[in-house]
Amino acid sequence: MHFRPATAQPIIGLATRSRFRLRVAVLSLFIATLSACGIPMGGGDSSHLQGLIVDQQLNEISGMVASKKFKDIYWVLNDGGNTANLYAIDEYGSRVATLNVDGVRNTDWEDLSLYEKDGKSYLVVGDIGDNGGLRKTLQLHLFEEPDALTNSRIEPTRSIAFKYPDGPHDAEALAIDSANDQAIIITKKRKPPLTFAVPLTAPHEKLVTATALGEALHIPVASPEELKSRPKLAPYDHQVTAASIAPDRKSIAVMTYRYLLIYKRGGKESWGDALESKPTVRVLPIIPQAEAMSFTTDGGSVMATGEFSVAPMFRIPVAQ
Repeated sequence: MHFRPATAQPIIGLATRSRFRLRVAVLSLFIATLSACGIPMGGGDSSHLQGLIVDQQLNEISGMVASKKFKDIYWVLNDGGNTANLYAIDEYGSRVATLNVDGVRNTDWEDLSLYEKDGKSYLVVGDIGDNGGLRKTLQLHLFEEPDALTNSRIEPTRSIAFKYPDGPHDAEALAIDSANDQAIIITKKRKPPLTFAVPLTAPHEKLVTATALGEALHIPVASPEELKSRPKLAPYDHQVTAASIAPDRKSIAVMTYRYLLIYKRGGKESWGDALESKPTVRVLPIIPQAEAMSFTTDGGSVMATGEFSVAPMFRIPVAQ
């Protein structure tokens, strides 16, 4: 892991480089504190500390996706219970635009992805969280990606209501396969997690039933030694918090609170088949409550951050 030099290109939304140096200093102290508490660093030498999210409006980021229209811009959202907004941030974690959402509530927004259809790009909000296992229906909200990075109001072009075929599930991971007009959802707490598909072409007014795809296999669980050494965190290492499909559609990244897994997909494989194959697994760098992740537009890395304030933002290269 290494820091981006303070002499790098100017950072959008920051008045001076000195503010970025201050952010890096704060994060260095933050990471040193976590390390002193016995929390493993992880990530490997290739993980790059890209920036630091200190904006108090972004204190519970649970979803992230790379913009289709704007270079090095990522759309993010906050977890359920927060204001129904979408935010654009640059690759260093600075907020550059806020979209105030009209027409829908943030019941339990958990992930954010991007859908391309007929030459347009849509931000897809996954209102799929269900901590108590009580929600009979969930929603996916589609918003056309704006043409300018300005503060504005936005409302969904369409919302899709769906249910699972076997009853409620808590989920935080949403990935979009635009070529097949479907959303892939991976449940959070079950071992192993279940995977489902929801059609994005479903009629606006119709409740649809998700299709079961199978299970996401080979996700590491904490060993007895880890449970003993990290009793507060290790029990949650395996819980899935985010997913993202690579731009070339040849792999899907799945993130848990401790791991990043890359599942490869053969040319004729379904996503269900791919998620049952053996993935490449790596330990995440220190990201408290790691819940937001997206492939970069070139597919060579993923960007990841957490539901925490102050939150580090990491660029993690992935094997092609």
